[in-house]
Amino acid sequence: MILRRVIAHFRKQEWTAIALDFLIVVVGVFIGLQVNNWNEAREKMARTEILSQRLDDDFGVDLWVASSLLDYNRAVYENALLVLDDVTGAAPLPNDKFMVAAFRASQFNHYIPSSSTYRELVANGGLELVGTTPLGGVAAVFYEAPMIADIVADGKSSNYRRLYRSIAPIDVQLHIAAQCGDRLTSVDDVLNHVSLISYPCELKLPAETVLDAASALRGRPELAEALRLRIATLATQNYDLGILLESTKSYRASKDALAKSSRSVIFGADK
Repeated sequence: MILRRVIAHFRKQEWTAIALDFLIVVVGVFIGLQVNNWNEAREKMARTEILSQRLDDDFGVDLWVASSLLDYNRAVYENALLVLDDVTGAAPLPNDKFMVAAFRASQFNHYIPSSSTYRELVANGGLELVGTTPLGGVAAVFYEAPMIADIVADGKSSNYRRLYRSIAPIDVQLHIAAQCGDRLTSVDDVLNHVSLISYPCELKLPAETVLDAASALRGRPELAEALRLRIATLATQNYDLGILLESTKSYRASKDALAKSSRSVIFGADK
């Protein structure tokens, strides 16, 4: 209709009318674009609010999982100190206690965050909105920092772990892993900072077998060097992760939220 009117005005050389028609078209297009932009912004805001709530839930659980990793590595650190004191003669251990500590000092734990919500926020641009909130800013630091990935990678590839696994007899290693390795913990254990490897255990091996394995480890001078490096690395990493977790303590999920999370399957049932 507007096009027919413009043509009619053009034929009659009614330039003022043509200009008004053109202005109407431009304004109409502008308003249409603005309405579309407003609708998109409203939809993005609504989606961001939903993702923000999900991020709050996921982040709260991930903080407890990271806390569990810290508790685990603190236990690894303590066992590494025991082994170093033994091999340097500062505080010798009974052979069975030495072998258990040597095994636990070689351990590392995986960490897989529930960051799908965070990744979705990044992908759809919602992080620009959430990132301006205290939750978004803290979560961005937590998920973007390489700290936890470095902790896991260093534990997996530590020289001490390589030495222990290459020196200790494999039958002894497998027995200790079965008797004294990682165990399922409860949600209560996580909340109370009980490590997966902080529990008493006993070896069911002949004394001579344990002695031979302990002697093999104690007889390698490079073990002490590898232990010192591992202990120094853990000391720094545990401190840094502890600072991060302390500063985000208020964001941790409640016990009920943690228990309802799919991540709770890694902890097992409450005792």
